[in-house]
Amino acid sequence: MGKKIPNPNFHRKNGLTWPWDPLQVMTWFITASPCVSFFAIQFPLLPRNDIYLWIGIFLVCYVCGVILFVFATLSEHSIPPITSPDHSFFCRYCKTDVPLYAKHCRMCNRCRFGFDHHCRFINNCVTESNYFVFFFGCLFLISTAIVGLSQLIVSGIEFHNHSADVLLRMTNYYHRNVSKLTFWILFCVAVVIDLIVLCPMMVLTVYHIYFQKLNISTYDYIIKNFSKSPQKLQSFCCSSSRDHKVSSL
Repeated sequence: MGKKIPNPNFHRKNGLTWPWDPLQVMTWFITASPCVSFFAIQFPLLPRNDIYLWIGIFLVCYVCGVILFVFATLSEHSIPPITSPDHSFFCRYCKTDVPLYAKHCRMCNRCRFGFDHHCRFINNCVTESNYFVFFFGCLFLISTAIVGLSQLIVSGIEFHNHSADVLLRMTNYYHRNVSKLTFWILFCVAVVIDLIVLCPMMVLTVYHIYFQKLNISTYDYIIKNFSKSPQKLQSFCCSSSRDHKVSSL
């Protein structure tokens, strides 16, 4: 199979450059779902004595996570100036000299300095300029899901001991009678929503902690594990030179 050449007329400025990735749009809905679940399902379940504490903790984690992901999405990854010809090479796609540790991203059709990987969930590259913004965004969204699940555990225990009180709060909140079956259906929906956020984020974060411990980038890992499958590498990133050097973050 021949090597696919990036469209020379397309350059992605940041994660909001059209076209958006379908996984990016899906991520927006998934990211919004814990907030919708918390205020549509879990709010009437909150213990009255600690309601503001639960809301405060949840909002801090959720808002911080969303803000960090917005910044990661909007990052434009400036490339530092070339200080010496020995510290640069010619990118045949950009048709210009770029710093030694830059890498040409096929999906953005731009060279990125300190390249880690292209994340389809934010439709943008993760480089040394936004790596920790991206990483801590993951941590805050994990914390959001953990807070939601913790609150559900507390609500489940309270329902077991005082089901009538919980059902009364839900009836007043929804302005209609709520049965035990309805409670458990809503309870399970909220659990599933939090797990949909928690599980992928946990896997992603564990991988990045592992990469940080080894002092390698995601691209280093891809090169090491898929070097025998060039077609997979080509779909991930273009070769900018004969030297496959990338920065280790």
